[in-house]
Amino acid sequence: MTARSPLLALTQGDPSGIGPEVVAKALSKPEVRSLADLSVVGSAQVLFDAWRRLSLPGAPPPVTEIQGVPEGPFPIGQLSLDSARAAHAWIEFAAKLCLAGEAAAMVTAPVNKDAFQRAGIADTGHQEVLSRLSGATNVKTMLISGRLRCMHLSTHKSLAEACRYVTRENVLAAVQLTHAHFAGWGVPSPRIAVAALNPHASDNGLIGREELDEIAPAVTEACALGIDASGPHPADSVFNAAIVLLAFVQFGLWLFGDGLIPLALLLTLFFVAWTILMIFIYSIGYHNYGQPAGEHDRPGFPPEGATIKDEKGGIVSVLADDSLDMRTLEVAPPGKAPVKSHESEFRVGLIAPTTRPGTYDVFVSVGKRDGTPVIALPLADEDGQRRYRLGRIEIVEKGK
Repeated sequence: MTARSPLLALTQGDPSGIGPEVVAKALSKPEVRSLADLSVVGSAQVLFDAWRRLSLPGAPPPVTEIQGVPEGPFPIGQLSLDSARAAHAWIEFAAKLCLAGEAAAMVTAPVNKDAFQRAGIADTGHQEVLSRLSGATNVKTMLISGRLRCMHLSTHKSLAEACRYVTRENVLAAVQLTHAHFAGWGVPSPRIAVAALNPHASDNGLIGREELDEIAPAVTEACALGIDASGPHPADSVFNAAIVLLAFVQFGLWLFGDGLIPLALLLTLFFVAWTILMIFIYSIGYHNYGQPAGEHDRPGFPPEGATIKDEKGGIVSVLADDSLDMRTLEVAPPGKAPVKSHESEFRVGLIAPTTRPGTYDVFVSVGKRDGTPVIALPLADEDGQRRYRLGRIEIVEKGK
C-alpha cells in the first residue's frame, strides 16, 4: 500500500449472514489489504468472531463502530431485526463518508432484504440507500466482468413489475444515462446494445409487443440524439456477441436477475478448472458482413479453431470444429448482420503432445481444418496471426 492508495469504506453486511465471513476471509489475505486503504465499518466483535470461527491467520484490522446501532450478540444463520438495523446503519455511514469526500468508494457485503422490510426499513437494499442519500432520481446497477458491461434497466422488482417497467421512456432514459456516464469516463463513442425482453426478440410481435411498441422506438429516438445504440437484440445472442465479438457489443440493458446469469457464465471461462480428457466448451456468436455465402468451396469450410497457448505464448494444442457451416451465415452490412450462436466442443489433453496441467490462454480463429487461421475477425487481443484471445483456463489432473 502506498500513500496514494484510495480509502475504501468496507461494510460488513448482515451480521447474521455470510457477510462477516466474506469480509474476514478477504481481509486475511495480504494481497487484498495491499490494494487500498480499507476502513471496515461495522462491529469489531462480529469481525473478531468470524475471524476466530474460520481459524484465519493473523489478527483482524480495526473496525469503525458507530453509536446508536445494535451491538449484538447477533444470531448466526437466522433472520434478525437487530442485524438488519445494524447492517442498514453501516451502509448509511459508509455512503455518507463517500458523499463527504472522506472515502473514495464503498465496498459492501450482502444484506437480508427480507429482514430490512420486517424491521420497518423503507430501503429495499443498497441501491435505494444510495439513491435516497445522494438525491439521485435515476439510479441503475451495472455489472462488470472483463470488458463486458451489463447495465440493468430495473432493479429489485418482481418479474411482473419489471416487465411493466419496460416502457419507451424508461428504456430511453437508461440508454441516455449509460451513454452520458461512459462518455464522462473517457469512452468517446460508447456502443450500447439493448437486449430484448421476450424470447427471440418477440419474433416481430408474435411473442409479445414490448420490442415493437417500447424498446425499438426508444432505440430509434436514442440514435436520433446521436447515441450509438442498437436493438432490441435477442437476449441470448446479445451476451454471446458481447463476450466474444467485443467490437459488436459493449453494454447491455436487461432485467436485473437475468443480467446476472450471463455474467456468471462468462466468469466460468476465466476461472473454472478443467480436468484433462474432459470436454471444453465455449459459445460464440458469429455475424457475417463480408464474404458471400457461395464463395466457400465445401460444407463446413472454414472451420472454427481453438488454440491453447502457455504463459510464454507457445502453442500447446490446436483444435478445430467444423460443425458450423459458415456458408449459412447471412451477409449484411456492419451492424446489420444477424448473430448466429454456435457452441464449440473440444477435448483438452488428447492431442499430442498431451496437454499438461497448468494455466493457459484460449484463442479463437477461423481458417483451415488443421487450425491455421485464414479469416480476420473484428476482435481485440490478436496474437498477430489472426488468433484472438478469449480468456484463460486452468487444466488440472483428473481427480484433483
